[in-house]
Amino acid sequence: MIDCARTTILNDEGYLERLNRQIEQERIPLSGSIELTHRCNLRCIHCYLGPPSAVQSIRQRELTTQQIMLLLDEITEAGCLFLLITGGEPLLRKDFPTIYTHAKQNGLIPTVFTNGTLIKDSLMDLFGELPPYSVEVSLYGATASVYENITGVKGSYARCMKGIQKLLSNNIRMQLKTMLMILNSHELSAMEKMARNFGVKFRLDAALFGCLNGDKTPLSLRFP
Repeated sequence: MIDCARTTILNDEGYLERLNRQIEQERIPLSGSIELTHRCNLRCIHCYLGPPSAVQSIRQRELTTQQIMLLLDEITEAGCLFLLITGGEPLLRKDFPTIYTHAKQNGLIPTVFTNGTLIKDSLMDLFGELPPYSVEVSLYGATASVYENITGVKGSYARCMKGIQKLLSNNIRMQLKTMLMILNSHELSAMEKMARNFGVKFRLDAALFGCLNGDKTPLSLRFP
């Protein structure tokens, strides 16, 4: 029998504080991220992966579908709950639906990072059946000229806008984010306004790094 007089009733904040303390003590990996690929359909000028030739060599070390599914099983067993699925561009993998479904069936709560240009109706069907916690779309500019000056791919802005509209029309929880740099800083307010008009959250990141091959060119694009 429980002695209610001696039982401490915790509010939400107190409960989460105690839970987080227990998680830290037991070293439970409550959240994590996985890069499904280093490949991308864009050629962003600031990308730390470097030129396509460098990415091609990395591709040879890309994990197979089975390897990734086994990895998801391991992290689930270890106590992972929140999973960030990123890349490169994760939607480039033809097995993305299989991997994503496996993560959801394991009870993981996934967030997907994407550039938004490869969002198709079939993906909306998948997300409709197995909703992600959130989809975060990278927005590199408020206009096609600025956006495509960064991505290096003509028509990518229109495809990104189309992908965003698909997410919104299918009521998929999403938000926009940008990599702030000297090439797009003058459109920051316009990007924030775009997010407000869409009714979604917006955030920025200004942390640019050199490439894996040692090329420091992206550093010259840093916003002061």
